[in-house]
Amino acid sequence: MAADPRWVPSPLFIKAFQAACLAHGHDARKINQEPYIGHLMGVASLVIEHNGTQEQAIAALLHDIIEDSPMTFEELEFEFGPGVRKIVEACTDATHAAKAVEKARRQSQSQEDYEASWWSRKEGYLERLTKKDHTDPSVLVALADKVNNGEKSAMDLRGKTPEEIEKFRASFNTGLALQCKWYQGLADAFTTPNKKYEPLQQRLVNRFVTAVNEMYPRDERISSGGH
Repeated sequence: MAADPRWVPSPLFIKAFQAACLAHGHDARKINQEPYIGHLMGVASLVIEHNGTQEQAIAALLHDIIEDSPMTFEELEFEFGPGVRKIVEACTDATHAAKAVEKARRQSQSQEDYEASWWSRKEGYLERLTKKDHTDPSVLVALADKVNNGEKSAMDLRGKTPEEIEKFRASFNTGLALQCKWYQGLADAFTTPNKKYEPLQQRLVNRFVTAVNEMYPRDERISSGGH
């Protein structure tokens, strides 16, 4: 007989999955057109597998919903509670409306000005993440998100020709230098001394650092202006 689970999926968990499907059902990953819901399921799975609570798993399913749909934080809290809102808020660096403004402004911006604005937003996220310790419930959700994205991107790069790698990296919003800076900044933020992970979650951190080092080898990060 199987052991009893740490928690049993509640109607709220099912509701969160439905909300994620409705919000992201027409979204896909840029590279291979995989349904984006696969990413959300993958993040939730990593959270569950690394001792996450049901609240964290629900937030994992919904971690992009504010950025990619018109849902507001107030609506999210009303539907799923203040705990889920707090985690999702910590994982969000821009609302759907703010991203729409950024996209519209980009049409008249130089790439340099756009990247400066983009980095300012990402730098704020990194500063907030760096200050959090391992007890903050949003850290595991953010880590699972970045591991899922990082490992997927590293896998997509394996065995590719230089031309294919160039095309892959051109699909990002920024040039190589900021890509390196962003991912290395995330690796640094997840490995600050104030984060003392349990062994299971530490292995998840190690997976992310490994993915970053595979995508952006140290010599490449240095030559591109990264850390």
